[in-house]
Amino acid sequence: MCSGFRTRCAQKQKVRAQDARLTKVWSLEMVVKVLTANRLIDGQAVWLGADGSWQETIDGALVARHAEAVEALEDAGKIAAKANLVVDVNVIDVEEREEGLYPIRLRERIRLSGPTIVTFGDLPLDKPELKRAS
Repeated sequence: MCSGFRTRCAQKQKVRAQDARLTKVWSLEMVVKVLTANRLIDGQAVWLGADGSWQETIDGALVARHAEAVEALEDAGKIAAKANLVVDVNVIDVEEREEGLYPIRLRERIRLSGPTIVTFGDLPLDKPELKRAS
């Protein structure tokens, strides 16, 4: 029950109806799962590919659409972690969109797009602007 003026009550009811419609649409989206981890040697985010290799992009990731496939992904992740190939192995939810797989959680979208800080990669530190302060 709404309290206060009638207009506020009507606004609250309208927002609740919109939320209910959005929830209904969200539940109709095709959500599937993929396996992600970080490569142990360099920390790069990787996804398990359909060929069993670890890919640096989510394109070509092995998609699990049912419980047995999710279990197989988890088993593959445990084997790779035990072999010291990857760490932080997770099965994540993704949407299948026209443009490709799209992670549901913000954390995974950030991991997909790469580091959020500027890195110098393999640049030599012989440039004065990149040297440490003494």
